Amino acid sequence: MGEDGNLPAGQRDWDELWKPGATWQTALSHVDVYRLHAFQVRRYLSDAQLITLFAFLREHGIALMFETEPLEPPDPAECAQNESFEGIYDREMAQRIADLGGRIDIIAVEEPYHFGHLLDTPTACRYTVERVVDEVRNHVEGIREIFGRHIPVGSIEPIWQSPRTTPDDMAIWLDTYRERAGEPFAFLHVDPDWTRPDWADVAAGIASVADARDVPFGILYTAGEQPDGATWMQAMAENAAELEQVHGVRPQHVSIQSWFAWPDHDLPETDPTALTSGLVRYFGDRVGLTLEQGDEGLVASLSGHDGDPVAGATLSVGMTPIGRGVSTQTVEGTVPDGATEAVALVRANAEDARVGEVDATLVDLSYSENGGPNLIPNGDFARGRDGWPGHGDPPGQVTAVTGTFGSGLELEATPEQNIFLDGTAFPVTAGSPFELTATYEISEAAADTVVISVEFLGHARANVFAHLTSADVGDVITDADGRAVIPSGMLTSTPASVTVRYTGDLTHWPASASLTVGG
Repeated sequence: MGEDGNLPAGQRDWDELWKPGATWQTALSHVDVYRLHAFQVRRYLSDAQLITLFAFLREHGIALMFETEPLEPPDPAECAQNESFEGIYDREMAQRIADLGGRIDIIAVEEPYHFGHLLDTPTACRYTVERVVDEVRNHVEGIREIFGRHIPVGSIEPIWQSPRTTPDDMAIWLDTYRERAGEPFAFLHVDPDWTRPDWADVAAGIASVADARDVPFGILYTAGEQPDGATWMQAMAENAAELEQVHGVRPQHVSIQSWFAWPDHDLPETDPTALTSGLVRYFGDRVGLTLEQGDEGLVASLSGHDGDPVAGATLSVGMTPIGRGVSTQTVEGTVPDGATEAVALVRANAEDARVGEVDATLVDLSYSENGGPNLIPNGDFARGRDGWPGHGDPPGQVTAVTGTFGSGLELEATPEQNIFLDGTAFPVTAGSPFELTATYEISEAAADTVVISVEFLGHARANVFAHLTSADVGDVITDADGRAVIPSGMLTSTPASVTVRYTGDLTHWPASASLTVGG
């Protein structure tokens, strides 16, 4: 704990978890492993707190997984220290655990392949894969000398935007470790960037790579940056449904955790905004939702995994245009500490955007803090390209246009071309809540070839990936048979994809179904 007795982000009632009869007994019954990060041991947890934790885990037969950053701090003349370069400090924390009567049962090395080899920033170390494996092996042996050579070792690696992790990357990592360390990893867990449009496809590919090598596949279910705890927990549940229900991937290991500001409490498990409720929900009923054409409109049917209808459920109905249309997306967040300036950026076929035929028009870009005015200079493009210089290698076409939407910038590029537009810097206030809203017209085929960002200079970016989004057209309620009719009057006569969504609850998974109508 810090000096104020709180973890740095959320979980204000963490100490309550380890008290007899704490209000998470259903969730607790599903816990096999507790993951403890070495940084928590080093910076935030007192001896008394650790001793209490270790006693609780022993009493309940729960294994302790020690998450560690295994690479040694680099020579500054060679490269810059980054995440995963804490080896010497983490071994000290392993010894601290032993000194306090704790026992490490499992070792998880945190993202050494990504930060030690793949990361391609100017000051990144870019070690060979072999060097990364050797440092990991040496680090692991140091911990095994304390707790025993039998301790299994697994790997956590990210599915992030940049560099873009692929299943082939993970094949190289698993194979090189097995060959050079003389043993396979005991598991491979992935940490997705949920804003990456193809995260689930990549996770499915990595699961296949791991399965082919008899390495158990797992995932860290989180929800990234969200405005509040309820939104965070719902997004986490939808991420699980996307991978497991839509893509058909069933991980052998699942970790439900957060290192974000939300959720800010753990208990009770009956509170849908508490972290422990995520465990209850994960082991809930995996419902099925279908959508088909009926005489009076579309008919949605919601049932549990055993086929029993789910009555009285609210289903939201949305429509996405087919072909080309105007969409609006909003991203919320908090201005990073230390940030004083930001700039709006547009990238097509470059950086984090998907490569393809670019066919889009920027209509309006807005960034505001605390509900204030738009701070992006010429964000509505009323002055055309004024303040929006561009380049590319080779460059695509950027044209100031006027349409039914008003003023805008039309972006066109072949897959071999790219577009870079940099706006004018504007001041920001660290710690302020912000909203980035982008309105654009785009073709269905060009989805995610354009990414609109606000970069907090010297810090992170907030991203919007341009694709056709669903417009909310209303709600319907399921009857006693789990059925709900979407009247034809709610639907468009032009071609559109109708999507019905069920948010779920503490006993039911979220679900969705889609059908094309019109035209």
